[in-house]
Amino acid sequence: MDVISSISVSTPRPPFTRKDAVRELERHGIHGSHAYLIDVLPLIEMMWADGIVQGVERDLLDKFLHAHIDNLNALVGYNAVHYADGASFVERFLVERPSAEMLEVLRKLILPMRFSSSDVQRNTQQRRAIVRWCLDIGASCVTEYPYGDHDRFSEAEKACFEAIAASLGDD
Repeated sequence: MDVISSISVSTPRPPFTRKDAVRELERHGIHGSHAYLIDVLPLIEMMWADGIVQGVERDLLDKFLHAHIDNLNALVGYNAVHYADGASFVERFLVERPSAEMLEVLRKLILPMRFSSSDVQRNTQQRRAIVRWCLDIGASCVTEYPYGDHDRFSEAEKACFEAIAASLGDD
């Protein structure tokens, strides 16, 4: 069984209700349809884990964002979220490195905001997709060559990945 398959299918009880999560997002300047874009934050957190955002990581984030927005719009049956809005949302977290504390708080809001539906299978698929994209981002770039057998991911990236996987429901 691979790491991704071992992610628990049960949804842990979130520390916030959805209403609390909306208030906390608003406190961080995330309003309206931008609340549905918070799935990108673990990817951004992973991008910053080694201290620099690299071009290949941006490309992966862009692909995730396009697919995510397409999925959101397909679910509601109309263009509720536009890519330009998604790109501006993402850019605010890429221009300057956000604090690790803020990203951790925002990451914890994903469960009550995005994975609280009764569709357990969809919730699990979405969580696994985020974790897989985080793996892809971590593996896409190294900051120093040559690297050893266990150095493709920096220690900071490994710790970040573990925190992300745990907060998204990895028991």
